[in-house]
Amino acid sequence: MVSYRFCRPDDIPLLTDYVNRCCTPEPALTVEDFKREVRQLNVWCSSCMIASEGTDPVGVLIGAKRPDSNLVYRLGVRPEFRRQGHAAHMLESLKQKLIKLGPPDIYAELPTEMTEALACFEKQGYQHVQTLIDYELVIPLEPISPENQTLIENPPLDELLEHFSPLDQLSWLRSKTALQNCADSLSVHAIASMERVEACLIAKPAPLEGTHELLGLRVHDPVEASFYLEILLRSFCQPTRLPVRIPRLSPHEVSPSFLEKFGFKRHGEYIQLHLLAKA
Repeated sequence: MVSYRFCRPDDIPLLTDYVNRCCTPEPALTVEDFKREVRQLNVWCSSCMIASEGTDPVGVLIGAKRPDSNLVYRLGVRPEFRRQGHAAHMLESLKQKLIKLGPPDIYAELPTEMTEALACFEKQGYQHVQTLIDYELVIPLEPISPENQTLIENPPLDELLEHFSPLDQLSWLRSKTALQNCADSLSVHAIASMERVEACLIAKPAPLEGTHELLGLRVHDPVEASFYLEILLRSFCQPTRLPVRIPRLSPHEVSPSFLEKFGFKRHGEYIQLHLLAKA
């Protein structure tokens, strides 16, 4: 018989093992990786669940939690136990818990090719919010002039974020909270006029050597400030930083067509889903 239970912080080694055996990430997750996700993505052990048959792993749900919303960060079931309702049971258990404890908003971000998983979420009542796009650039952009280079500043992250109104419907890992959680590892590049910060680029060295991720691309005005964002991109996307990846970009952040004209290629797509937990 399969049993289910929510977890505690001292279950992190067990949760790490279950993720590796039920979700098979590449490369394999380590305990230190899991702890990093706790810090940076607000993974919440009491929102994580394991399903087991005796001592054998069956499935795992990894949940993240912030004051205003939740995220189903990972959900996996071992192949021999699939299509038996275990994933649906874990999603329903999390929903019932959040009906009582809140917050009621639950999100998920799934690769578009995971059609069976998407169908499972949809059967639980999750609604399609938007498509998030991964981009990659492998060819350097034309450098900017020394004159334009002098326009670029490197303000502290918190100071920069104060100049931009919060955007709704961003990926969990691109939100203001996620950026603040890993502020020490980010580099901030911005251009300001006399009136305001016109555009900014927030970057993070990626796990793969020589690869950088752009976790923030913001403009004050999508039409007037595109010139400034172009300067930031051309300054940053040079050979020593390639390839450059932009994970899970929302069209609310920057227009996909703006990036594609510079040679950024689509590298993957995710469906963002939302459920309001209610009785």
